Amino acid sequence: MTGRRLVPGDPASVAALATSARATARDLERVLPPLLEAALPTEAPRRAARDLARRRALLGEATTTGREELAHVGDILQDHAGQLADDLHALRSLLDRGARAGLVLEGSRWRPDWGITGTADPGAESRVEETRAALQRETEVILHRAARRRAELGQALRHSTTRLAGAAAHLRHG
Repeated sequence: MTGRRLVPGDPASVAALATSARATARDLERVLPPLLEAALPTEAPRRAARDLARRRALLGEATTTGREELAHVGDILQDHAGQLADDLHALRSLLDRGARAGLVLEGSRWRPDWGITGTADPGAESRVEETRAALQRETEVILHRAARRRAELGQALRHSTTRLAGAAAHLRHG
């Protein structure tokens, strides 16, 4: 059993996505002001000036919201990538400890490996059981933490989507 199956995700891919989101936010901050200025010039006939000013403000708010959300999501994804890497490292460490103790992880449960795993020792069986129970507790902590973090990430992304949809609706109906 590999840690990646129990704790899904690839930290490097998540980190790359985070970097891309933050870089896009920085690019938008740099290129949007001149684009908005070109799209909605400040000089206009008197009767159109008020409408252009309102459109400029709406576009400015919407693009600011989009840029802020990209940067925010990039930060959240970067944090998640680090936490995911930590969880996978902790799980690999448990897998190594289990293998040294003659245990394997099957699904999300530890069990003795097949075959002869040591010498005849009356206390060995109880030590293996103690190790198995400790590994099981640690595994459950990691899996619970990883599931909670995935749920928090999903909630943060849904919130960002809602905020962007609100900005788009405000822009459309301004």
